[in-house]
Amino acid sequence: MDPETGRNRPLFPVAGQGQATASSGPQSLKRWRRRSALRLTPAVVTRLILAWSLLSLALAPFLDYPLIGAGGAVFALLYLGLLFLFPRLWLYAIPLAAVFPDFASYTGREFYTLLDLVVLVTIAGSLCFNRYHFQVLRPSPAVLGIEILLVFSLIGYGAWHTFVAPPGALTSAPWSASANAYMAVKGMLWALLLMPVYGHAMSRNKAATTRDLVAGCTAAACLLLIVGAAEFIASNTAGQAAPAAALYATSAYLGHYAGTPGALALLLIPLVLYNAVHQSGLLPVACGVVIANGLLLFLNGQPLALAATAATVLIYLGLESLAPALRRRCTQTALLTLPAIALLFVASVLAPGKVTAPDAAAPISAPPAAEASTVLGLLFGHGAGAIQQRDSRSFADIDIADQDGKSLLQLHPASAPELRSLIGQRIRLDSDDPYTLAFNARADEPARLAFLLCDGLPRQSRHNPQNCHLTEWALEGLPGQMNRYSAELEVADITAALPGGKRPNLLLLRNDSQGAAITLDSVAFITDELNVLRNSSFTDAFDLWLHHAPGRLGIGSNLYADLLYEAGALSVATLLGLLLLSLNRAYGARSASSLAPAFAAAACGIALLGLFASPLLSPRVALLFYAFLFANLIALRPLRADA
Repeated sequence: MDPETGRNRPLFPVAGQGQATASSGPQSLKRWRRRSALRLTPAVVTRLILAWSLLSLALAPFLDYPLIGAGGAVFALLYLGLLFLFPRLWLYAIPLAAVFPDFASYTGREFYTLLDLVVLVTIAGSLCFNRYHFQVLRPSPAVLGIEILLVFSLIGYGAWHTFVAPPGALTSAPWSASANAYMAVKGMLWALLLMPVYGHAMSRNKAATTRDLVAGCTAAACLLLIVGAAEFIASNTAGQAAPAAALYATSAYLGHYAGTPGALALLLIPLVLYNAVHQSGLLPVACGVVIANGLLLFLNGQPLALAATAATVLIYLGLESLAPALRRRCTQTALLTLPAIALLFVASVLAPGKVTAPDAAAPISAPPAAEASTVLGLLFGHGAGAIQQRDSRSFADIDIADQDGKSLLQLHPASAPELRSLIGQRIRLDSDDPYTLAFNARADEPARLAFLLCDGLPRQSRHNPQNCHLTEWALEGLPGQMNRYSAELEVADITAALPGGKRPNLLLLRNDSQGAAITLDSVAFITDELNVLRNSSFTDAFDLWLHHAPGRLGIGSNLYADLLYEAGALSVATLLGLLLLSLNRAYGARSASSLAPAFAAAACGIALLGLFASPLLSPRVALLFYAFLFANLIALRPLRADA
């Protein structure tokens, strides 16, 4: 996005052109006072009320968050203070938060995580410090298209309460909760709400804002590499010797909304290559990061993501080469990256048995014919979050019931083995002493309850997955009566059942009954008289527990089919129109330092990947995708003199 000031109007001054814009503390304080932030005009009062209201909502769930207590709130306040001193710090914080593991499988919180906190504190701080100005956004057809897309996406939205009371502890499986609608729209909504912050920063100092955004995205790409490498090492390391063993699965540390493998890297790669094209000294480093991401995709068996990566690099370098001064550098970058990615793609295709989900993702179930055939459903969709609920409605429910002041875990039966759901918690078997597995349960009719001790999440819907040790109980059908069950397990027997003699890091529960529901009031896994499970009586609902259903690994078909089902044909058409406008914007960019080619290439990369997968089901991917798309489409107008 480049500043545009209209016809015959002088360009608004930027840093180094008659105005001090350094971000040091004393100068920031003077600038804040000068811009009327402390003058209680109606506009300032309204802005401050909005800022503190938003900050209060953002901090409330983090006052007592699983594992970290009030640490999240302390972090947010520290970040807010740093944001006052360093106005462009958010250009680093948000890309890093988008790729940083939120450990949803540890905390049990799927819907409201660190990413939400960072985004909302950024917006609240910008409102409070007078850095949030809608007037920097110039009305245009593209802005109108963005507003239309948002309206279509919010039609049928049924979770408005989440904006007043952010989602907390789960009481049901995340894929069947009403807050799925919040997950479906928050990426787009947060991206749109960040645009006045970005527009203000670009209007004040375009060069520094561009530099910091590129640096932040490059740092995020490097962090993504580190996390991906750690996860790969952990999944291929015997036992728990490696420190990376905590990251036992991508879908675990990013929850059920991690998105398609390679999607986050795909968004960041054009910004990384911006370094190679515009700074000769960073050419080898930037190309190395891109090739390393390709290597990681190869190791994880993702040929389609590799193909989309090659296409993204080609689109970006093609758009940048339209500037004659950059053609030589673009050619050098292409020669360093494209052959390596192409070689990895060919090797990935030829490697036997390497292709894994979700590259070969397929919808679990088709929408009912009555829904698919309605005109309104075709034009406007079935509401945000409908994909998760549609594709999960056949899976067994797991929920928390409140009875006589006690929280009871209810495991409902599945109609078929591939539709079974599991709930569990991460464990660590450090001791070689026997472990006691104990629980209180009841069933209205005879039932079977399975406990699985696994090394990572089971990826198949088999009765006894290859990476798990299985223990089963036959429960008597005694309505209304809780019974105590227990068994002693030897560590040697557990490790003998796992490949490579690994020690398990997950304990999972599963209802194996054909038609009987099972109710539990507590679960314990005891060694040396210590229960290694936390929240084992479910008093805090599903905090610290994770949910898993192996059959859901293929949720979603492709970006366009899913968007058609959720938001309708008008939304799909609007999004495609915005993508074309973004490409046109990049094609017509006249500035050699413009970010338009990088933004357009990132959006096109996700659009291409979306032909085979559904990356925008992840709020992380959606946030970066829509932020880059919107940032490339909005046009600036100069700030007022008192801004």
